[in-house]
Amino acid sequence: MATQLPTIGLWTQDIAINRLFEIIGLDQYCATIDIRYEDGEIDELDLELWAQMALTQPPH
Repeated sequence: MATQLPTIGLWTQDIAINRLFEIIGLDQYCATIDIRYEDGEIDELDLELWAQMALTQPPH
């Protein structure tokens, strides 16, 4: 479960699907997070889903 709040510019790995993404935007009014995967695909997550995800920070 994700305990860290999303931060723009932060690269994060979704452990469940082994996919790396960058947080590119936050909309607190709509409670959504905009993300961009390594391949350039853009997606949106809601904060409720974010809280349930198994995430890790990749090594620098």
